[in-house]
Amino acid sequence: AAGISFVVADLDAAQLLQASAAPGAQRMTLFNSRDPDDSLRQENCRRNVLHTIPSRAMLADALAQYLVWKGWQH
Repeated sequence: AAGISFVVADLDAAQLLQASAAPGAQRMTLFNSRDPDDSLRQENCRRNVLHTIPSRAMLADALAQYLVWKGWQH
């Protein structure tokens, strides 16, 4: 992987964690383009992984904010 600095990773959470721990991966930045799993931003956070999609918690928060803005009661 000489000369490769950035990788767009279309992987599930388990595969992404495995890829981020692979030899040489610490010198790369992996972009998570698929998995919204909250644990990837919490207990399974990795220094070399950035996320391009919102987590499930972010999506739930956005929905709640939208419903409040629309004045939804029940």
